Amino acid sequence: MASWSSGRLDVFARGTDNALWTKYYWGGWSDWVNLGGVLTSAPAVASWADGRLDVFARGTDNALWTKYYSGGWSGWSSLGGVLTAAPAVASWSPGRLDVFARGTDNALWTKYYWGGWSDWVNLGGVLTSAPAVASWADGRLDVFARGTDNALWTKYYR
Repeated sequence: MASWSSGRLDVFARGTDNALWTKYYWGGWSDWVNLGGVLTSAPAVASWADGRLDVFARGTDNALWTKYYSGGWSGWSSLGGVLTAAPAVASWSPGRLDVFARGTDNALWTKYYWGGWSDWVNLGGVLTSAPAVASWADGRLDVFARGTDNALWTKYYR
């Protein structure tokens, strides 16, 4: 889920048909809306501006797929990679998105958007779960995942 405005909350889920479904709260709950696609993971969503939402999920080809809302929904586009778990995404500045995923080598991989998409970068580690990420300050990201010892591991960017 994500919020792009005061009083606005958007919720996303993979439906029983494996499509992306959404509903929002803005003074009351909307009906569920099917946004299509064929997801093989839970979706991840972030907002980097008022009225802007970016959603990410693993597709049937195990690549990272995305679509965005900015006055209307875009189509789906592939950002490549080979994911073995659901992605995670956060924004630490207007116009900036950082996406994290576990790759086939079980390492943490990332790519970011800032005027265009970067290449995938291997951040290392050995993950046994999907990553989670949050930003609590401009230019700050904290990523968490379970390691081979079943403990919670973290890596941060500042």
